[in-house]
Amino acid sequence: MAASWRQEAGAVEALSWAVMNEATGEGSDVLAVLRGVPDPARQAMTSIATRYSALADLLDKFSADIEAADGATAAEITKLEPR
Repeated sequence: MAASWRQEAGAVEALSWAVMNEATGEGSDVLAVLRGVPDPARQAMTSIATRYSALADLLDKFSADIEAADGATAAEITKLEPR
């Protein structure tokens, strides 16, 4: 799952919004809005990519912590006297 989140972070961050700047025409509110999309869109995509990466890192940490705890617990179980 962490690897998938890292892959998605890269895909999201790679999205290009430059085509919005190529909208041509005069006097249209819609065109004005389209031309204003790239910067906020890039900021949003960067935020989403950062979140995916952070979640992936936390999942890896959680997994490592669980493995360590599992090993410690297993060691304690093996110390129990047989019945």
